Amino acid sequence: MYAQSNYQIVTHKGVVEYRTTCSDWRLIQDNLTLGSIDSIRIHKSASVEINYRNENYQFTSPCTDNMYSLLKQGRVVRTSHFSIAGVLKEINSGKTEPIKMLQVGAGETRGNLVEDYDRLADQLEWIGSMVAYGRVTPSAEGIALNQIVHAENKVEFELINNTNRDYCMNVIHVNKQTRTLSLCYVIMDDVKTEACLITPQGYKTCGMDIYFPNSEDDLYVLIALDSPYNSMALDEELSYRRISEENKNLDTEILYSLPVR
Repeated sequence: MYAQSNYQIVTHKGVVEYRTTCSDWRLIQDNLTLGSIDSIRIHKSASVEINYRNENYQFTSPCTDNMYSLLKQGRVVRTSHFSIAGVLKEINSGKTEPIKMLQVGAGETRGNLVEDYDRLADQLEWIGSMVAYGRVTPSAEGIALNQIVHAENKVEFELINNTNRDYCMNVIHVNKQTRTLSLCYVIMDDVKTEACLITPQGYKTCGMDIYFPNSEDDLYVLIALDSPYNSMALDEELSYRRISEENKNLDTEILYSLPVR
């Protein structure tokens, strides 16, 4: 899967070079697509923005590496936002004491870890297809997704859980042009094995400083699960799925809601 992954150069500043298996070093160009084993070299004072699986990653430090290793480092850095030390900068819920979003894995007290990722990915594929092709999406009472538009046409999210129970919440990113799905928030195994984000009851999370594309092809939907899951394993399973108008309705207890602008 990784050997066939595509990495698109969104934009760059300064001197950034690339090299494929059959070429010398060349100056990089915007909209160029590279493979996992192709190499990239970022010079001092240069930067490059790379799109991988519907998400953009910014690199500003000088380095020479292949695309797979570079993007893996980028995903680990993004995952560090979810550390116990401080995933939330602010909570606005009427409660007095701030808390942090929790990471829960196998063996914790909040329930057994989800094991059937194939079926779970099928359910999320159906939800993503329904949203992409304009079918009615029920509004889940007590959970909501605020979509905050920032400069350069990027969005950040607030995950709201005003219910009386904890939920394992995430956001599905659907790209209508490529018909692909992915999770917005993935905890890499390098940070913590078998972990996902838990949004405690009665809280609104915000200020994660993680931004996503905001084009006509980019759609987002909030999902809330009762049981913990390995977000990295689920995101990998979603990489094999494609949205389709022919996707069948599936029975699912997953709560889901479209974003509120």
